[in-house]
Amino acid sequence: MEAVRRAPHRVARLALLSTSGTVDDTGQAAVRRAAVSTARERGFEKVLRGSLPLLVHPQADPAIGEAVVAMALRVGLQAFERQQSAIIGRSDPRPALCAITVPTLVLVGDEDRTTPPRHAQALAAAIPGADLRCIPCCGHMSTMERAGQVNAALRRWLAA
Repeated sequence: MEAVRRAPHRVARLALLSTSGTVDDTGQAAVRRAAVSTARERGFEKVLRGSLPLLVHPQADPAIGEAVVAMALRVGLQAFERQQSAIIGRSDPRPALCAITVPTLVLVGDEDRTTPPRHAQALAAAIPGADLRCIPCCGHMSTMERAGQVNAALRRWLAA
């Protein structure tokens, strides 16, 4: 969203997967800060494992959760801290959404607890002509949980 806001002439298509057009309120920002603090004090892996219910559908293959943890550990705590800080400090994209004119796909898992479907619905409603896709039996990690369905949606969107 930031790329299309800053340089719309450089964006030919936009895919927004498992994301939100909202900014954190003070409560959400406090939760993010607490997660960073807990990761520093008690261990990053412990925080990651504790967050899996928010990231992965409860019926997903446990190997997906392990892959999520391994991926995050490879990226590291410092990157996690930077990501959380960037999310807390991001600007509100909502005023610029109506100016998006490129083909846009908004995709979400139907049971995404991190960025729930209502967030995707609001994004799609704000972007003229956006295509909203909701992947069944899927949490926040849609590309890992339901790769085939996500890829099929992306292929349809690219071909349109």
